[in-house]
Amino acid sequence: MMPVHVLVIPKQHYDNIADNVPAEVLGNVFGAVQKVAEIKGVVESGFRTLANTNDHSCQTVHHLHVHVLGGAQMNDGNPSK
Repeated sequence: MMPVHVLVIPKQHYDNIADNVPAEVLGNVFGAVQKVAEIKGVVESGFRTLANTNDHSCQTVHHLHVHVLGGAQMNDGNPSK
């Protein structure tokens, strides 16, 4: 679990990022991601954005949303470290 975990959700309904989302909406969502990262103080240290798309990515909430994760060093999944 990351210390910072915020969801950015547009007011308009789209199932996910592959649902013909207009560029203006995506721009607004990612503009909000930047603001969240600034407010939470993770811009300099780094943060991850994640948008699950459809069942193979384990999307369980079928409304477009972007996770903003940060506040600690992330594991890159490499077991040799």
